[in-house]
Amino acid sequence: MRKNHLGKFMVIAEDRLVGVFEEKKEALEALRSLGSSASHAILTQVGVDEERGAELEWWGGSIGSQSAQNT
Repeated sequence: MRKNHLGKFMVIAEDRLVGVFEEKKEALEALRSLGSSASHAILTQVGVDEERGAELEWWGGSIGSQSAQNT
């Protein structure tokens, strides 16, 4: 994944890869388009420095930022 998609944004929902996007805005649109069909989804940036460690998680209709190091 890192070799071909470094720096891109990836959305995973319901145990499948939804897509890989150049811009965070595109990934957020894809995440929102899932609507209520996804009870849990993750948006992360491929190859992000682990010290930043941020990802977005979708829990039943709300988007919140959560540190990957706190999970």
